[in-house]
Amino acid sequence: MAVKKKKIDNSIINNSQFMSGLAISSMVFGIIALLFFWLVFVGAIMGVLAFALGIASMRIGKYRNISFVGIVTGLVAVIMNLAMVFFFISGMMTYSINTDSTLPVTIQNQ
Repeated sequence: MAVKKKKIDNSIINNSQFMSGLAISSMVFGIIALLFFWLVFVGAIMGVLAFALGIASMRIGKYRNISFVGIVTGLVAVIMNLAMVFFFISGMMTYSINTDSTLPVTIQNQ
């Protein structure tokens, strides 16, 4: 008796609408990440999502140009986000070092 092998259903992977959806969502998340890079968590999360969806779309899809745009915009947004966080932290440290934390107290004699 021969054992029948089950065929794997690749209809979702081969579906053109699914692949274009991945590529377009990668690009949209990348653009949103660029617009909101100054919001620390929003820009970083959207940038990582754009990068991941773009990589997934490039590996199995044919919409490489749109996927590439999503990957690039996601990476640029994450880099800008990290640079902003770095400059914010270094600015806060510089401010705390250069300023005196005690307020001057004046006593008036009457």
